[in-house]
Amino acid sequence: MASSKNDSSPVTASYATLSFHKSDHVCFTNFAEPLARGAEAILTASWPPGVKKETSSAGLLTYQVKGRPWDPNDDASAIAACRLVRDLLAYLHRHGWMLVTGLGHSVRMWTKDSLVFRRGAASASARQRFWLAVSFAKSDKLRLDCAERTVQEKTVEAIREVVTRMGYVTGGTWNCDAYEFS
Repeated sequence: MASSKNDSSPVTASYATLSFHKSDHVCFTNFAEPLARGAEAILTASWPPGVKKETSSAGLLTYQVKGRPWDPNDDASAIAACRLVRDLLAYLHRHGWMLVTGLGHSVRMWTKDSLVFRRGAASASARQRFWLAVSFAKSDKLRLDCAERTVQEKTVEAIREVVTRMGYVTGGTWNCDAYEFS
């Protein structure tokens, strides 16, 4: 069969996962080893207690961090854990990995979510990007955290104006450099 000009050649895509296990593990599956190893600097900078140990096997690199970032009962850890995930997403994005979906696929109590990524082109734009972490705290709080303080303050003001007009917010406070609407 002859091919025409409109036929497209097969496209190969690479997929990988970033997953969180137990109360202190971060796993990189199917990422290039230099990229996964480069994430140790992000882990150390974003999670001040740092990395306890790393293990690797075919296609998998696991970091065990000091402390318990996924502890649901510790507000300070929860904020730092959100920053850690935010900074890992930014790191992977800079290297051309785009978040496809998140999965909560395990029945094991200590297994957290997995994030599925697809390899794209590395960002060639010189334009600075700001990453904002939005999370829920307890049953009545919305938490915003951005690495760039001026962006965070402008975002907090804009959201405060909207949700106050709608009657959803009764107040808010700064907690560990993150803003919590209540």
